Amino acid sequence: GLSAGGEDELRQRLEATRARLNKAIADIRRLNGHQRFLVQPDFRDVAAIVAKAGPVAYLAVTAAGSLTLLVANPVGPPNADGTIWPAAECVPEPAEPLTSEALGSLLIDRDGDTVTGGYLPAQMAMTDSTSGFTQALEELLPSLGERLIAPLAEKLSADQRDSVAVVACGLLGLLPLHAATYRRDGELCCLLDDFAVSYVPSARVLDAARSAPSAQPGLAPVLAGVGDPAGAEPLPFARAEMKDIS
Repeated sequence: GLSAGGEDELRQRLEATRARLNKAIADIRRLNGHQRFLVQPDFRDVAAIVAKAGPVAYLAVTAAGSLTLLVANPVGPPNADGTIWPAAECVPEPAEPLTSEALGSLLIDRDGDTVTGGYLPAQMAMTDSTSGFTQALEELLPSLGERLIAPLAEKLSADQRDSVAVVACGLLGLLPLHAATYRRDGELCCLLDDFAVSYVPSARVLDAARSAPSAQPGLAPVLAGVGDPAGAEPLPFARAEMKDIS
């Protein structure tokens, strides 16, 4: 362990580092537009962003089940003063919700200490073969859809929403939630079939991304795309579509 003198020196170094960090944050907050830099947001901040940007869905899984919190403008007319203030609503879970244990098995399937399959190992092995990844997706997407995404899609449809920004918490951020499949009126579909889906790490980042183009009006739009993805089965017409829209 450290001696008394060593502990005092380490404490002083930590305090000095913390003071420099606090000064840097204070300096940034003095810049125009950065007054709330690293300030913990509250619901009023999130609601103000949603009022402009549209619905935001927070998705998480726990040992007991899943949580989908939808923050959106209310359905119906505005308030008497003409304002619209978003509200948060917990989307009901399905009969068999996705748990953190079930998600872990979908990501990495194990037999004891031996990895036997799962989405992540199959993804890492795609340079050798895509068959394992295809098989992993066939198992992953329906499970995600029926146990997590279907209730969100049903709620968005009932409220006549046409878009949603997804904040996927924890390991959910590794997954193609927009492509998760579920049954709607007997037909197989996914979230992207009915809604414009975007991913953001937080509502504050969503607001910053929406504000960036207006802050730099002189910049021309830029498109980055993959027109001929590698793989055993090239995507038909991908190159022609990229050429047409570029």
